[in-house]
Order: sequence, then C-alpha cells, then structure tokens
Amino acid sequence: MEETVLIKAISDMMDEKLEPVKEDIGELKQDVGMLKQDVVELKQDVGMLKQNVGKLEANVGILKENVEELNKKSVKMTGKIDMLQQRISELEFTMEDKISYEIHLIAENHFFLNRQLEYMRNTWRR
Repeated sequence: MEETVLIKAISDMMDEKLEPVKEDIGELKQDVGMLKQDVVELKQDVGMLKQNVGKLEANVGILKENVEELNKKSVKMTGKIDMLQQRISELEFTMEDKISYEIHLIAENHFFLNRQLEYMRNTWRR
C-alpha cells in the first residue's frame, strides 16, 4: 500500500507541477487563436489593398491618357494662338496702311481746298 500512496503522492506532485504548464498552454492556445484571427484579417486587408492598388493603377493610366490628350490640345492651341497673332499683325499692318492712305487723301484735299480758297480770295479782290 505504501507503494500506492507513494505513486499517488508523486502523481499529485506532478499534477501540481504541470498545472501552471497546462494554464500556460491554455493561454498560448487562446493567443494562437487570436493570432489566427489576426492573420485572417490581415489577409483580407491585403486583398483589399491589392484591389485598391489595381484601381489606383487604372486611374493612373487614365490620368496619363488625359495628360497626353491635354498636351496634344495644348500644342494645337499654341498653333492657333500663333496663327491668330500672325493674323492680328496682318490686320494691324492693313489698318495702318489704310489710315495712312486716308490721312494722305485728307492732306491732298486740304491742299486742294486751300488752293481753291486762295484762288477765290484773289478773284474776289479784283
């Protein structure tokens, strides 16, 4: 019987020593469970981030196309502006030429009128 009591005492002593280990194992199992949940959440987040990156890449592609289109339009507008500036210069030259011609005609008419007035004065005096 003494042997049984001794075995029982050893068993109880081992159970006492193993109890904190069992508690630690229980806590570790809980921690592992929470870590697994965290891993699942992280995988979901990574999946959503990959989708967002895909959308961003598509948007960047669209933006690049829009920038290229704007550059082309800018080149066209620059050409049109140059053409309009040339046309304005031509019109300014034409207007200056016409104004100069009109001034010349007015001066000739003035000279002619002055000669006629002088003639009329001289004729009246006689």
